[in-house]
Amino acid sequence: MASKCLLKGGTIATCVQGSTTPQVYKADVLIEGNAITRIAEDISPQAGVEVIDCTDKWITPGFVDTHRHLFMTVLRGNQCDWLLSEYMVKMAWYDALWRGTMEMHKEFLAYARSIPVSIITAHIVKGPQILQWRDGGILGADVVFSHCNVLADRPALDDEMWAALKESGAAIASTPEDELGMAHGNPVALDALQRGVKCGLGVDATSINSGDIFTQMRFALQWARGHDHERIHLNKETPPFHNKYSSADAFRLGTLGGAEALGLSNLIGTVEVGKRADLVVFDASSVNLAGAADPITGVVFHAASEDVETVFVDGEIVKRGGKLVHEWAPVARELKKRADEVRERWPEDKLEERWQKWYDTNGAPIF
Repeated sequence: MASKCLLKGGTIATCVQGSTTPQVYKADVLIEGNAITRIAEDISPQAGVEVIDCTDKWITPGFVDTHRHLFMTVLRGNQCDWLLSEYMVKMAWYDALWRGTMEMHKEFLAYARSIPVSIITAHIVKGPQILQWRDGGILGADVVFSHCNVLADRPALDDEMWAALKESGAAIASTPEDELGMAHGNPVALDALQRGVKCGLGVDATSINSGDIFTQMRFALQWARGHDHERIHLNKETPPFHNKYSSADAFRLGTLGGAEALGLSNLIGTVEVGKRADLVVFDASSVNLAGAADPITGVVFHAASEDVETVFVDGEIVKRGGKLVHEWAPVARELKKRADEVRERWPEDKLEERWQKWYDTNGAPIF
C-alpha cells in the first residue's frame, strides 16, 4: 500500500448523500494510507507522494456488489441456460433449503445480533417474509433481502410491504441479470430507489452471469425503462417528455446505493474527504469511452473492465496501468483445475437426470 498517492488532473464523478444529482468536476485527490484526505483543484505534490497523472481520466467511487456467490466461479458457463427451479434442484439446494418457523427465525436473528454481525441477509423471490418479519418484530436496518421480486407485483404507492422496508430501514440487493434470465420475477431496483427504500445491485451467481456491476446497472436501468414504456403503451397513456429513470439513478445504485444497503455509506460509495480510498480510475480516451462527454452516462452505458486503468481498494492499488498488480496466471490455473474436478464429479447428464426426476414427480415449476 502506498503511504501517500496523488491523483492529479482527473475528473471526479460521484454521488452525494442527500442528493439525487451526481457531481462531476475536475479536481485532484490525495490519498494517505487507506483514506481520502484532500480534494482540491490543484494540489501541489509533496516529497514522498506518488503522483498518478489522471489527465483525461475519470475518477469514480468503487462499485459495490451487494450479493455475490463467489464460490460458484468454478462453475462458470455451466448454468447460463438454467431456470431458477432447475438450478435449485440440480445444485441440491431444495434438499438443503431451510425455511423454519418464525420462532426459529427470531432465535437465529437474536443470536446473529448478539455476536454481533453487521448485516443479516435472506433470499426473497415471491415469498411473504417481509411482512412476516415485520409482524414478528425482527425486521431491522441490518437486514438485506436479496431479490424481492414479489414487490414488482405491488405497484400501489401505499403498499404495506414497501412501507415495511422503508420504515424499518431494511434494504434490497437487486440482481437484475439473473432475475430476468432465471424466472425470479421482475427486478425492483429502480422502483426501490424512487420509493426511498435502500437498494444496491449484485451479480449473484458468477456461474451464470457477468461478474461486473456495469452489466447490472444496464440491466436494471433498461429493464425499468422498457417496463415503463410497455405500461404506457398498454394503458394508452401520453408518452413522457423524458425517460422516467436516468443514468444517474443506475450509477447511484451501483455505488452509493450499494454502500447504503450494506451499512457502509460512512466509509465507501462516494468520493469524499474522510472516506476510504476505494476508487476506480477510467481511461476516458479508451475505445469505449473516447468522445463520451459525461462520465455518468459514459460509465453506465459504455464502460467495461478494459477501460479501468487503476483501482484502489482500501488505499491499496490492485490494478495499475490497466493490469492487475497481483499475478493472475497461477489463480487461473488453480481455478481451471478446481472447475474440472467439479465437472468430473457432477457431469451434466447426471444433473439433467436429477432435474428430470424432480420435474416428473413435482410438475412444472411455478413462475
